[in-house]
Amino acid sequence: MKHLLYLIIFLVCAINLNSQPLWEYVDSSMGAYSITVNLDNSFDGNIITIVNSKEERHTKSLIEIHDINTGMVLKQSEYDIDSFTTIDLEWIYPIPETEKYIIVGSADYGYGNTKRGYFLKTIWDKELNLLSDTVIKVPDFEKGYYLWNHRGVITDSGDLYYIGICGILRYYIKETMIIKMDRSGNILNTKYIKSDDGRYPLFASAIEETLNHTGLICTGAGNYTIDYDLNILDTIMSDSKLFTHQKSCIRKFNDKHYLITGKYSGNSDAGILKVDSALNVVEEYSFGLPQGVEVGLIRRNFDWIDSSSIFIGAHEVSYGKYFVLANFNSNIRLNWIKYYGTGSKHGYIPYSILATQDGGCVVAGLRGKPKKYQVPENRKAWMMKFDAEGNTVSTDDFEKSDWSITVYPNPSSGDFKLYVEGSHKSAKLHISDMQGRQIKAITDIKQGDNSFNFSNFPKGMYIWTLEDKGGVIGSGKWVKK
Repeated sequence: MKHLLYLIIFLVCAINLNSQPLWEYVDSSMGAYSITVNLDNSFDGNIITIVNSKEERHTKSLIEIHDINTGMVLKQSEYDIDSFTTIDLEWIYPIPETEKYIIVGSADYGYGNTKRGYFLKTIWDKELNLLSDTVIKVPDFEKGYYLWNHRGVITDSGDLYYIGICGILRYYIKETMIIKMDRSGNILNTKYIKSDDGRYPLFASAIEETLNHTGLICTGAGNYTIDYDLNILDTIMSDSKLFTHQKSCIRKFNDKHYLITGKYSGNSDAGILKVDSALNVVEEYSFGLPQGVEVGLIRRNFDWIDSSSIFIGAHEVSYGKYFVLANFNSNIRLNWIKYYGTGSKHGYIPYSILATQDGGCVVAGLRGKPKKYQVPENRKAWMMKFDAEGNTVSTDDFEKSDWSITVYPNPSSGDFKLYVEGSHKSAKLHISDMQGRQIKAITDIKQGDNSFNFSNFPKGMYIWTLEDKGGVIGSGKWVKK
């Protein structure tokens, strides 16, 4: 009887442990530099991720299945090729009818002018057993050529398309590589497009099927359309606000619009845009922070299941002091925006985001020791789950800021009172509209009560942001009635 009682106690504890929302995953097994570069839905209702590690003079990739409820690793496979210096698997194509994952990226061999780049394609079954891998050498346009910035799309007809950038040292971009594959992973066509045709820049870094199903649209420093056989159809002179460069993402939003992210032309800030078929801006939101924000979600900038709840993330320009998670409705009006990691001992850079069926999302990237204007040191692959309101569901939450901030009355006809309690002497207040445009900036916010009159503001909702030493310490909504 006593043994039966012990068994019951053990089972109850095990059930309680497994039901806990453990949802922060940090990988410590992949060396001093690792990053979760991408994630997608797995066939069993969980999450498949790619972790890339860069050890000294060699790298490897880790493919994992994580439990959607806890973040725990359920399955894991390591991929490595001894003959290559670098391996970067980065884009996942789930193929439901065969329950296989086609995962692509790049590999290279050598250093400096001796470096040679390759397109890398791998095929995995649902248990993460490697079925095949293929490498295709990038032509030697110049010495030191290699491939990076991998993205892809599956068209409505089922074909797979890949886009990547060819160049030297990630700054001297010469070609865009585009590949067409079938659903078995067979390569049907390959095209190299020069970064400049003499009239327009053609360096593109994101790809999506066109709204009218005549081909694909490629966006980046240059924007153009191609047919399904990879021939250029037309170049697009987009809105002057739009400059998406390497960190862009484009997805069809409905039958008339795309969503696209990137940096604004002539501005260090980043934002999200709803654009028409010619990339003219219909709706927009800029994060609007004075110190500037990078769209750090390089692989999946944004995601949604319900178009009234679009998740997007970013990190600020000094690399990981904090990161931003925002949620928008279908008109690109802000539902909420939150800042994470302020006051933390860790620096965070998110790379990908995945909306989940419970209305929340999972954010993935890296976590490390903050280092101003540089990528955090001692980086580890990292993921965290958030609910529909942007609250973490991790049992190991972010360290709390040493600031307490209250805004009242809210709503009001113009009175704006800000009570601040913290360890620093002053801060800076920014008021922005719901499109991210800064309306007011006030310096020397002191501890205690700070009172202002905004009766001249038009009626509506505004975002207030409090900044200290270049970092956001608080933010929220205020309504002028």
